[in-house]
Order: sequence, then C-alpha cells, then structure tokens
Amino acid sequence: LNGSLLADAATRLCGWPVVSYSHFLPHPALHRGYDALEHIEGSSFLGEQLGALHAAAGDAAGEHVHVFGHTHFTIDRLIDGVRYVQHPLGNAKERANGWQIYTDEARPYALVWKRAR
Repeated sequence: LNGSLLADAATRLCGWPVVSYSHFLPHPALHRGYDALEHIEGSSFLGEQLGALHAAAGDAAGEHVHVFGHTHFTIDRLIDGVRYVQHPLGNAKERANGWQIYTDEARPYALVWKRAR
C-alpha cells in the first residue's frame, strides 16, 4: 500500500466496506504447507498496513475482505475483523489431491463479497 494513501484512508474510507488484495500472505496465521516456507511467503509489513486500513475504515459492519494469492491452498478465514480469502484454481494435480484446493469444474470461482444492503 502507498503510505500517503494509507494516511488519508481515515477520511476516505470511514464507514465504507473495503475489498483489498495482494499477491503475498498478509498474516502468519494464513500459512499452510511446508514449515520451511513460513517465513518467506508472507509479509508482516503488509499485515500491519491492512490492520491500519481496517481501523481507518471503521466497523463498516465487518465488511473488510482481503483477497491474496502466492500459495496454492484454499483459505477463507476471519482474523481480527478481516476476512482473508485465497481461492486458487491450481493445476489438475493440485485440484485432484483432495486436501490442497477445494473447487470443482462446475463452480471454479469464489464469491468474496456481496453487498447485502
């Protein structure tokens, strides 16, 4: 995130839902897979920025979704008021192994946010 935009977020986002995205994992609790990769596949700095973004937006009825990638594991978790979603399409082997990616050919995409109002 751009530091100057983040500083201005409180006035721009207050009360609005937030959908943010990144390539890398923004929180250590999202790590799955090999332990050796835990310290290189994410960014605690990114996580701190997302926390500031979430705080700037206010409660907004809990509507902060962060979509991320980098690893090939299906993840959908709520941590500190932010819903973190990764829904990789993967390759045929990853889809078939039964533990890594949860998708099917009929519905390969994930709905990450729907306006309820």
